[in-house]
Amino acid sequence: MSDEIQDIEVERIFLYEENPRHEPLETQEAVIAQLCQDEQVYELAVSICQAGTNPLELVGLVEKEGTGKRGTKKAYEVWEGNRRICAIQLLNDPEKAPAKDRPRFEKLTENYTPILKVKGVVFDDHQRLKFWMSNIHGGAQGGAGRKQWGAVEKTRATGAPKNAVALALLERAKDYGIVTSEQWKGKLTTLTRYVGNSQMKSALGLDTSDVTTLKSDLTEEDFIASLKTLVSDLLSGELSSRHNKTEIDRYARRLPEKAGATTKRATSRSISNIGAPEGAPTFKAGSRKPGLPKPSKPAKPSQPTKIRPSQELQDALDRRGNPKLQQIYYDICEVSAVEHPLLVAVGAWIFIECLTAETGRSDNRPFKDYYGNHFLEKLGWAGKERGVIRYAIERLSRGGNDTKHHALAGSFDAQQTITDMALVTPVLVATLKHVEGN
Repeated sequence: MSDEIQDIEVERIFLYEENPRHEPLETQEAVIAQLCQDEQVYELAVSICQAGTNPLELVGLVEKEGTGKRGTKKAYEVWEGNRRICAIQLLNDPEKAPAKDRPRFEKLTENYTPILKVKGVVFDDHQRLKFWMSNIHGGAQGGAGRKQWGAVEKTRATGAPKNAVALALLERAKDYGIVTSEQWKGKLTTLTRYVGNSQMKSALGLDTSDVTTLKSDLTEEDFIASLKTLVSDLLSGELSSRHNKTEIDRYARRLPEKAGATTKRATSRSISNIGAPEGAPTFKAGSRKPGLPKPSKPAKPSQPTKIRPSQELQDALDRRGNPKLQQIYYDICEVSAVEHPLLVAVGAWIFIECLTAETGRSDNRPFKDYYGNHFLEKLGWAGKERGVIRYAIERLSRGGNDTKHHALAGSFDAQQTITDMALVTPVLVATLKHVEGN
């Protein structure tokens, strides 16, 4: 027995007619037809034309019975590497290709230099060859066989842009102690689906023009808070690979408020530890930032004291050009809801009343009825999320009315008002955009 690597002439190699890739066949022509039909031989031939044969892979051969005697040359059957040998044979002689595939192979050979020899190993021990074939093609086999790369490994090895942004964010989250590599297993492709969304990129302040030097223009604290929330929702299953664009848009709109992020912007800086340019400002890996929980005891979360302003809503109001709406929105975001809960509750009610009147609500119709199921669905909210929005609108409507009209009742819960405005703000933005589009 010898495992010596040899240079074997392609013309002396025959395709294996009992290859596991297909049922036993009787002729070489039948094997070629089967491989071309089911095993993407043409695509492999294209790769060979572009880059040659893979130097990391050998062909496994056995000597063909009845050859090598009385001065004749030895011939071989290829047991491992059937697709490669088939592709090379058809490139060397396109006439061997099935009639329907022949023109494609002839076209490929215009700039192709024939491969006359391949590197392989001839096995006398057929069981030994079958063992190694099983090792290659039989899966991980508990670690004994070849273990295939997952999405994370493929991205790290090839820099594949499809998952590069999501992997960079997960690596950064790991640096901050938000997640471990073990926790994110099986989550990369789901996150890729989300961060490929334009609204999500905006929420994270991402510049993905160069995926090897990922940047964000959020402040450092806002980036960490947003990343922490995003990864937490990913691990909890709130982010799903089944979500469509509308659902991802909706999540992206809510992310800044949910994370407690401001609308401030900073100088764009690298957030990726993959290929960041030397000297570029980066977030310090491995450190714990303000607002992140300590490993042993979570810190008491800080509560917002004001309605958090939305730059997207402010921009929509500016485009509308109604100075009253602009002033009311400024006022309710400027006044502390904790110190002046009743004033802010009434102000929020007035703001939504005026905005919906400006966008088509009739005078005799309360804004809680204006945002019925049909209109909310038209704006992009459906299912459970729509119900949450309607409850928030109902609370803001009732809180404002009670505070205005009842001698004792009032909306004293500042945190509820702030939360409800955060929930409703994307709807108000969508309402203004809907009117703009009509």
